Amino acid sequence: MEATTNRFYITSLSAYISNRGLDHFDLSTEALYKITRCFTSEFDIRPFILEYPTESLSLLKKWEKDPNPHVRRLVSEGSRPNLPWGKKLHFVAEDPENTTLPLLTILQDDPSEYVRRSVANHLNDFAKTKADIVVKHLKKWQKRKPSKDKDRMISHALRTLIKNGHRGTLALIGYDDDFELSISFQNYTKEVSWGGVFDFEFIITNKRTNSKNLIVDYIIGFQKKGGKVSDKVFKLKKLEIGGGESNSVVKKQSFKAISTRVYYPGQHTLVVQVNGVILGEMEFELKDK
Repeated sequence: MEATTNRFYITSLSAYISNRGLDHFDLSTEALYKITRCFTSEFDIRPFILEYPTESLSLLKKWEKDPNPHVRRLVSEGSRPNLPWGKKLHFVAEDPENTTLPLLTILQDDPSEYVRRSVANHLNDFAKTKADIVVKHLKKWQKRKPSKDKDRMISHALRTLIKNGHRGTLALIGYDDDFELSISFQNYTKEVSWGGVFDFEFIITNKRTNSKNLIVDYIIGFQKKGGKVSDKVFKLKKLEIGGGESNSVVKKQSFKAISTRVYYPGQHTLVVQVNGVILGEMEFELKDK
């Protein structure tokens, strides 16, 4: 196939193959293989993976060694269990180790950042339901061939688990829960006006003599309709705290109206989480309009 910049033409052809070519696995996948070198076939390979899982995984195993990075990326991106706007591959999500993890193991050290980024996104899909499996394999990969590229890929793959404070993940990137810390809340707003700002400050103290690397997050328990509470994790900061030292953290949380969240008056909570461990909690009130 000649290279072309007409993506509309390529996308239409690729979509036609996925809709009309399912009865012709070899012919159709060969066409998608050529198309993806001009413009991605990540969406249109998925019906074939669903219809012919064994044959497709075998083909992807062959393609993972292809000299073209677009083809190698297709191996990872096309088989992602939860590709945005793509058909879900539930059988992949349910059994990573016997489906696509062996493919990702080969692609983890791919020379192309484009490919490694896809591997990270694929792993992040798995992390949402198979966190422990992802951490187990990344721990092995980290030791196998350490590099800055590998660290960057691992960090991107674990972004959801880092945000969620998954302890195994945090330990993998050097933020474990082997510490003795205390927290004390200082200045904070007890009552927040509608559309106003919640100000808070707390002090973390390291009770040991050795320094410690910390990832500090805070969780707001937002009052919802009907009295329910919905927790939202916010990233705060990374810091190193010396032995016997204290560190003050100051933050503002806006309650200005935004399109992505509806605020309800009433009791809210603030939880401080360090390396996945909850250190302290306090309450504040959001006043009515």
